[in-house]
Amino acid sequence: MDRKPIAEALQEMALLGELLEENPFKVRAYARAARAFQKAALPAEAPLAPGNLEAVDGIGKGVASLIREMAHTGRILALEEARRKVPEGVRTLLHIPGLGPKKVRVLWRDLGVLSLGELEYACVENRLVLLPGFGPKSQAKVLQGIRFLRRQEGKALLPRALAEMEEIERGARDGGEFPAAWAGEAGRFCEVVDGLVLLAEGPRAAGLARRLGLEGNGETWRGRSPGGLSIRLLACEPDAFGARLLWETSSRPFRDALAGRLAREGLTWTAAGLAREGAPVAVPTENRFWEACGRAPVPPECRETPEALDADIGGLFSESDLRGSFHVHTDWSDGNAGLEAMVSAAEALGWEYVGICDHSVSAFYAGGLSEDRLREQIRAIRDIQGRHREIRVFAGVESDILPDGRLDYGDGALDALDLVVASVHSRFSLDEDSQTRRLVKAVSNPRTTLLGHPTGRLLLAREAYPFRWEEVLDAARSHGTAVELNANPHRLDVDWRLAPELARLGVPVAVNPDAHSAEGLRDVSYGILMARKGLLGRRDVLNALSPEEASEFLRTRSRPAR
Repeated sequence: MDRKPIAEALQEMALLGELLEENPFKVRAYARAARAFQKAALPAEAPLAPGNLEAVDGIGKGVASLIREMAHTGRILALEEARRKVPEGVRTLLHIPGLGPKKVRVLWRDLGVLSLGELEYACVENRLVLLPGFGPKSQAKVLQGIRFLRRQEGKALLPRALAEMEEIERGARDGGEFPAAWAGEAGRFCEVVDGLVLLAEGPRAAGLARRLGLEGNGETWRGRSPGGLSIRLLACEPDAFGARLLWETSSRPFRDALAGRLAREGLTWTAAGLAREGAPVAVPTENRFWEACGRAPVPPECRETPEALDADIGGLFSESDLRGSFHVHTDWSDGNAGLEAMVSAAEALGWEYVGICDHSVSAFYAGGLSEDRLREQIRAIRDIQGRHREIRVFAGVESDILPDGRLDYGDGALDALDLVVASVHSRFSLDEDSQTRRLVKAVSNPRTTLLGHPTGRLLLAREAYPFRWEEVLDAARSHGTAVELNANPHRLDVDWRLAPELARLGVPVAVNPDAHSAEGLRDVSYGILMARKGLLGRRDVLNALSPEEASEFLRTRSRPAR
């Protein structure tokens, strides 16, 4: 049973209920049940059997019946009825960052706004400033949020793009083989993908276009994937396939830099192929291209910046270097798997250590741990360690960074832990000066091990909050604090574009899945791809440390010389 769509449906019922001014107790019940259902420890056999859902704290009989309704039919009639009461354009307004149901209701009822376009026009015409709960600053933020949404239209996070690619391959095999190669942003594993690009040899491209329902002119075909992403299919001559695939999979800066270097060596590389002094060079595969150029291959995920051409590609951090990871959640806060289950899952993946970092006391919305509960969890972790000798289990916490930069536990509670991930979860709207001071103070705290998801961005949902990165990085370096590369595909934060500066200054990076389920541990692979994009070497990434070395780093904040 996939819990996510059911939890999302309950959350939508809460949002629409608040928008429609329904009974506030019912609205809160939907929201509470959505969180509880995600992390509930239900029986593996017949999880929805009578009594199982009702036994979960936060799920009453009424909501339990809705969960069963969707699990059995794929729909909730009450949700469909609520959707009919709220115009689709009004529901779209709920996606604007910082615009909750109460303000959307004012825009809908008082101003008559029925779409994103109408709201944008109302902001330009300065019509929001006199509405209850609004003003010049909030109007400016709404307009900023609208324009942010506009920029995201037609885009997808990497996991969705990869899933669509797999679905397309399954349905378009020719004699058991998929007759094309993926290029473009998805081909080099970008964190956000603006459509899909396929490359096929000329004789096979037309047949593939027919199977995919694409329309074109014999060289280029266009259409939509089953999930709605744009698709572009390009035809290519077989002898130029390797050169064209590399061209279409590279960013413009990387492509221009490589083409410039090859030109100085008497080679011409364009989308049409590779030539030496005007004579075509047959390069049917990418490997043949690199051989013809006398260069070591640069893998797709690294084809972003010119610096990759001079990097020690073989020395970059890779999947095989991963010894363990930090920042994993359990059902002690807002995870949906127990401590034993998460440790066992990490062990099954071959990890040699894992850091348990549930939410802290300020994160009441996520079941954050009081100091007493934190001490209880530490004891449980030490007990788990006694039963799992093959993996080191570190006791940690994800401590909220308060607006003034303090962590939300006393020193005594933090001193009992192996590590502390300090993260911002509130007051994203602080000005640049205040946010900078806040982060500098947090990374300067001698009890902070890692700065969690440092910029606060949520891809396609929320931009990074403003702060002076250089000052925070300088403080982290001075105090031996590491920076997280949060591998959750909705975050992938720190941005890989900032990674070279981290490496240059010697600030270590920890690639963490921020997993809230056993399946979420695998998200670490997205973080590894981003670390490679940022050209981080094994020496730069804490996850390459052995369990003994990782323990020593957590204790002293110093890494072994290598």
